Amino acid sequence: MHVPLERRTFQSSAPTRKSAAPHVNAPPACAPHRLANIDVSAPIQRLTGAFTEIPAGPIEMKLKGTALQSNFAMEAKFTPSGADAADVEQYGEYRQHLSGAFLADGVAADWPIGGAQLSANLIEDADAEGENYGHRANAHKVGDGYYAGAVANQATGPIYRGVDAPGFDPSDDEAEVQEVTLNFRGRLIDTRDNSVLAQSNWTVHGRDPELDLVGAGDPDIDSDADDAPAPVDNAPAPIADVPAAPIAPA
Repeated sequence: MHVPLERRTFQSSAPTRKSAAPHVNAPPACAPHRLANIDVSAPIQRLTGAFTEIPAGPIEMKLKGTALQSNFAMEAKFTPSGADAADVEQYGEYRQHLSGAFLADGVAADWPIGGAQLSANLIEDADAEGENYGHRANAHKVGDGYYAGAVANQATGPIYRGVDAPGFDPSDDEAEVQEVTLNFRGRLIDTRDNSVLAQSNWTVHGRDPELDLVGAGDPDIDSDADDAPAPVDNAPAPIADVPAAPIAPA
C-alpha cells in the first residue's frame, strides 16, 4: 500500500533535540504536487444556453370542440463557450417543472404527472407517456428531442425542440374538472453541475365557460307578477263637452 509522503515516519541517527518543537504550520512535503494536474487557466463556464422559443407570460386555454386546450413550443440552443469548450453541447439539457391544480367544484382533484402528484409545489413535468421532458437518456421523439440542424441527434445535438399541450374536457363526467391553473418553469441546465443557463416562467389557465353562464340574467320563473301581461284599459276615452251650435232664426 502506498503511504503518502507526509504520513511516513523516519529514523535518524542524530541525537534527539527536545528543545526543537516541530513547526506545525509547515505544509506537507508533497503539497506542491497536488495541483499538478489541475488546469487553473480553464474557464469556469464552458457552455451557454439560450431559448429561441419559449412562453413568457399567461396563456389562456381555448375551446376546441368540447375540450379546453393550450399549445406552446420549447426550443433552445446550447453553445460552447471558451477555446477549450469543443463538444460540450452534450451536457446541455432542458428541464420543465410545474405546479397548480385541476379543480372540481373548487377542490383540487388528484392529478398524477410522471409518477408525482400535482400540487402547489413544483414537480418535474412529463409527457403523455410519462417521460420527463428534455432528458437525453430518453429515446428521441418528435415533440421532445435534440437535433443537429434538422437531423435528430439525441446524444450530442446542440438544439432542443419540444411541444406541450395541457388541457382538459369540462364535459368529462368522470373527471368533473371545471377549472385549471398550471404554473410552469422551463430551464436550460449544464448537467455536469446542474447550473442554470437560462430560465422562463409562464402560467396556463382554463375555465369551463358554462360556469360563467350560471345565474347570468335568468328569469325568475317563480314570480307570477313578472310574467303577467301589462293590464289593458279597454274603457272608452271620455268625450269632451262640446257646446251646442246656435240655432239660426227662421
